[in-house]
Amino acid sequence: MKILSTSLIILIFSAIIFAGIHRFTGISGRTNKTNQGGCTCHSPEPDNSVTVQVSGPDTLVRGQTGEYIITLSGGPAVQGGFNVASSVGVLAPVDNTAKLLDSELTHTSPKNFAGGSVSWNFTFTAANQIYTDTLFSASNSVNGDGFNSALDRWNFGQKLVVHVIEQPSSVDDDNFALSDFTLNQNYPNPFNPST
Repeated sequence: MKILSTSLIILIFSAIIFAGIHRFTGISGRTNKTNQGGCTCHSPEPDNSVTVQVSGPDTLVRGQTGEYIITLSGGPAVQGGFNVASSVGVLAPVDNTAKLLDSELTHTSPKNFAGGSVSWNFTFTAANQIYTDTLFSASNSVNGDGFNSALDRWNFGQKLVVHVIEQPSSVDDDNFALSDFTLNQNYPNPFNPST
């Protein structure tokens, strides 16, 4: 009986530790990329008191890398985490507060709020083709007690559409000043010598 009790305690303790580690280091597959997901381990439904915004260039040249930021505000506002996914392009962390997991970005550990919000920087590299990509996001605002509970809040972010275009041809506007144009004598028209 003592062995069974000890085994049960170890099993429960291991499950708690695993759950804490899994939550602590972020998770992928939580964006609305497939109209599923969400941070349901924190609360069952998204909460509109939590605002998630991804900002950065909405137009890139094919193969170009742009810098982006995801900002979280609202909810308990003690600590936060995030998940960002793209349709086609490649995401990358800027520093050690984020990591790539299954081709998506997530936090390496919960980040403390400061001034009512928390944010993470990342890069997005467009595929080498002309197309329209989408950045999907979800983020959670937690009370920092280390337990998933209904006190935690999360929400999806607005989808950010990124248009990937061909390299525009460069035109030097200085070469086209009106003062550079002149009207010269016309050449005679061989069909109408009086022109």
